[in-house]
Amino acid sequence: MSARFQQPLLAFLAIIHVATAATVTLTESPAYASQRSCAIYCWYAGFSVDGGPDQLASELDCPVDPIENDCFCRPDLQASADSYLKSCVSGVCDGNTVDVNSAVSIYDSYCTSAGYLRAEETAPAQTSSGTQQPPATVTVTALRTVTVSSGQQSLRSPTSLTTGTPTSPTSDDTLSSSSNSADSQNDSGLETGELVGIIVGILGFIATSIGVWFSYRMLKNKRAGQGNGAFMVPPHPHPIQPVTHTAKYPVMAQDNYFGYR
Repeated sequence: MSARFQQPLLAFLAIIHVATAATVTLTESPAYASQRSCAIYCWYAGFSVDGGPDQLASELDCPVDPIENDCFCRPDLQASADSYLKSCVSGVCDGNTVDVNSAVSIYDSYCTSAGYLRAEETAPAQTSSGTQQPPATVTVTALRTVTVSSGQQSLRSPTSLTTGTPTSPTSDDTLSSSSNSADSQNDSGLETGELVGIIVGILGFIATSIGVWFSYRMLKNKRAGQGNGAFMVPPHPHPIQPVTHTAKYPVMAQDNYFGYR
């Protein structure tokens, strides 16, 4: 390559290097200056010779002399920077959400304007059929109490349902059938417990009704027996007075009594 082409190429490479190695100018923005002093503490500590947000750069494990955009706004570090600012500003500014949101917005806006977009979050892994892998193992425990009308309670033992991540990709039909099978088993167990409770309640009600009926019949028969054997007393009894009769004429009385003399 001739010398006349080498010089322009070197100059172009130097310009690219300067552009990509630009230092951070975030502390020169009006939005940064408008923050409260408690929030400034999370940006600047004063140990950088060139100045700038050395505290945040240090938290991101970036060089501080100078602080360059390449590391300060690196796409995969922006989430860590936001997390640090939220925690730090909330702690030193008494949990003021306005200060927290302002600090995060200043950092995100600066990096976006400098041409550094946030790294996209990794989506859940998908199988060859397009279905997402389920989350980690989840255990669900259900406890059900059935109350019957006789006052007794039937307590059903806990039922555990455990699902886990399959070791190999499965189709939509397989996942759907597995879920339906587990649901049907769980529903069957609950229906059995409810049926037992209903049967116990019905039997208790029948036994109580029979006992009440027998008690009523015995009481009725007892009262009827007492009424048939009792002596009826007149409401107003009168004592029988002895009849005494003295004949004024005894002979006549005797004749009148016998009808002849």
